[in-house]
Amino acid sequence: MTVIPINIVSDAVCPWCYVGYAALQRAMSTIATRHPGTTFDIKWHAFELNRWPADKPVMSKAQAYKEKFGDGPRLKMMQDYLKQRGAQVGVKMGDSADAVIGSTRYAHEAEVYATQKGKQTEFMLALFDEYFTKNKNIFEIEKLVELAGKVDGLDPSELRDFLAKRQGAGRVEAEIQKNQFIGGVPHYTIGDGIVLHGSQDPEAFVSALEECV
Repeated sequence: MTVIPINIVSDAVCPWCYVGYAALQRAMSTIATRHPGTTFDIKWHAFELNRWPADKPVMSKAQAYKEKFGDGPRLKMMQDYLKQRGAQVGVKMGDSADAVIGSTRYAHEAEVYATQKGKQTEFMLALFDEYFTKNKNIFEIEKLVELAGKVDGLDPSELRDFLAKRQGAGRVEAEIQKNQFIGGVPHYTIGDGIVLHGSQDPEAFVSALEECV
C-alpha cells in the first residue's frame, strides 16, 4: 500500500484554497481508482493573508475587497472567474452583502484542536463551507465553537476552553513565521518534495500524485 503525504499551507479566508482542495480531491479519487490501495496523509499548515490580531473587530468583506482590489471591473472579473473555477470542481461560492472578514488567528488555533482530535481536514472543509458558501462569520470564538458542533468528533465545550486559554497560539505563530516566505497560498508539497503553488486544475494534481505512486 502506498501512502502519499500532502502538506497544504492555507488560510481560511483564501478562496483558492477551497477551490484548490476540491480539485485535489478529484485528483486523489482518480489516483485511488487507478492504483487501488493508495491512501493520502494530508496535513494543513497555517498562513495569514492578513496579519491581524485575533481580537480585531470584523469588518465588511465587500469593503475590504474594494480597498484591496479597487471598486472597478477588475474585482467583478476576479469574482466571476472564481465562481466559474469553483463550479468546475463542485464548489459553490456564495454572495452576501452582509459577509464579514476578520483575523483568522482563532480559526487556525481551532484547527490545532481539530488536529489533536484527528479531524483537521474535516474542520478545514467546514470552515471553507461556512465562510465561502454560507457567508458566515468564522472569526470569533463562539462562532468557531458553534461550527465545531457540526463536525463529528469535536467537542464545542473543549474547543471553547482551548481557544480561551490560547493553547494553540504558539504552534500557529511558529507555522505562520515559517510559512511567511512562500509568497501566498495555497501551497502544496506532495510526496518527498513536489511543489505546486496557487490555483491548480485536477490534472496538475494527478500528474504530481502519479510521480509518488
